[in-house]
Amino acid sequence: MNKVAIILMLLCVFGSSLVNAQDEEGQVLTFDQYMMWVKNEHPLAKNARLLVDQAEGNLKSARGGFDPQLYGGVNQKRFAGSEYYHISEYGLKVPTWFGIEGKVAYEYNRGTYLNPENNVPDNGLLVAGVKVPVGKRLFIDQRRAQLRKAQAMTNLSQAERILELNSLLQDAASAYWKWSQANALLNIDQNALDLAQERFEGIVQSYLGGDLPAIDTTESFLTVQQQRINVIDARQLVVEAKMELETFLWKDEVPLELEADMRPQDLTDVVKTKETVNDSAQSWLNNIYSLHPKLRMNRAKIQQAQIDRRLKLEKLKPQLDLSYNYLSGYDNYENAELQRAYLNNNYKFGIDFKMPLFLRDGRGEVAAANAKLDMANFEMSSEMLNVKNKLNAAINKLINLNEQLNIQTEAVKNYEKLLRAEEIKFDNGESSVFLINSRQMKLVSAQEKLTDLQRKHKIAQTKVMELSGVLFRQF
Repeated sequence: MNKVAIILMLLCVFGSSLVNAQDEEGQVLTFDQYMMWVKNEHPLAKNARLLVDQAEGNLKSARGGFDPQLYGGVNQKRFAGSEYYHISEYGLKVPTWFGIEGKVAYEYNRGTYLNPENNVPDNGLLVAGVKVPVGKRLFIDQRRAQLRKAQAMTNLSQAERILELNSLLQDAASAYWKWSQANALLNIDQNALDLAQERFEGIVQSYLGGDLPAIDTTESFLTVQQQRINVIDARQLVVEAKMELETFLWKDEVPLELEADMRPQDLTDVVKTKETVNDSAQSWLNNIYSLHPKLRMNRAKIQQAQIDRRLKLEKLKPQLDLSYNYLSGYDNYENAELQRAYLNNNYKFGIDFKMPLFLRDGRGEVAAANAKLDMANFEMSSEMLNVKNKLNAAINKLINLNEQLNIQTEAVKNYEKLLRAEEIKFDNGESSVFLINSRQMKLVSAQEKLTDLQRKHKIAQTKVMELSGVLFRQF
């Protein structure tokens, strides 16, 4: 892993405001700035943006189906000194969204054995015409369907990007608050060790003064030893949590490490996610259909299936194409009257008709398209219920965690009162080292449970945002 200190990188990109606190214990990496860093720099976040770029490229390619086309060609034959024929045509075709295709062309043909139908005036022939489908392909064709499907695919890719980004940010939030809890547990165990050490020293002095038996010093020292072991375990948890957090910290595709003195926000700190969730959770639930990326993906899939079905239905219609071309090329004055009467004389008109007798190909493809659309609708209904249930469960879990957090906070205060009372009784000779240690262990256990609830509460806040599809908007 690159040994570049993360704090230097953060200062370079976000400025000195990233680290909003610094004290004797080190610098604080805030939750909001950490999440912003992950959103902007993590490879998976960048990869998610590439999904949209890819879809936009496909959309541009589909729009290319409506680009005007220049064309031209020459076909000639010479043999034994004679020019049998020389046939050439150059022109421009302009497709339109409505299925009508315009054409402007110039024909120049000559030769001894030229087919009479290719005869043109000496100065060539100008052609301007249109081709109109009035049966199949009137309302939709492969070109228009491809463009509409590409537009739906762009929406799907944007939703997929949001889904991946929300999942990444939720994992990053979990790692951050796990790191914060590990630091809180270390502080709890270190404080317990300091108290145990102080108590042990006091008991030793009392023993030397003849007030307490020697066995009390042994019991007190065992407590110190146990707390030292707990501190070592807590330090290892901090290292592991910090390493897990560092998997989310990247810069220019290079993994980064935190500085040794960097620490997280406290679990007791209020972050903006709490207020946002409290104010907006019900609104998110009511608007889940338009917010959640999975449902947006399903809507895009339904749109694509509907476009496919419309295209397949065209196969049940007869193909009837009309074409009209105005011909201009007379250069002698005696034909000027004919030139003006182009509607009756100088034109080329065509009708193309085609229709299968049994329509088995079309009917089969329509049946398959109907099945595909039904499957997409069923998937949407199932996913809608699934998303709503998960969000409701997450909101209820957050409410319950909030209630548990309040209860546990009061419980910790009561355990602190009991410990202080036991210490007073011990000083008055009415208690024992065993009872004080028991009170201390229960207090530490309650504090550890409180940190676990605080971590779960913080993660539950971002989980509600993730399940609502809005987590990425918060950072």
